[in-house]
Amino acid sequence: MKNLNLTRDERIWLREHFQALAEQHPGAVRRLLIYGAKARGDAGPKSNLDIPLGVSKRAAKLMARLGLPMLVCYARRDAHPK
Repeated sequence: MKNLNLTRDERIWLREHFQALAEQHPGAVRRLLIYGAKARGDAGPKSNLDIPLGVSKRAAKLMARLGLPMLVCYARRDAHPK
């Protein structure tokens, strides 16, 4: 894995945010992803942290019914049910 060069505050925020989501919505959030300059390793001092959530198929359907904007990333087992 590439060194993402996250600040201490960003690492803390990511960990706490993921924990809060997992507690408030058990089973819905599969993963936090990072993309953009931070993921590429060429972030500057003013770069933001781009993080879409990987959610379960059930959570994605609920978000769609509620009309919430989303970028959906299915876990492999959700995308290809047995």
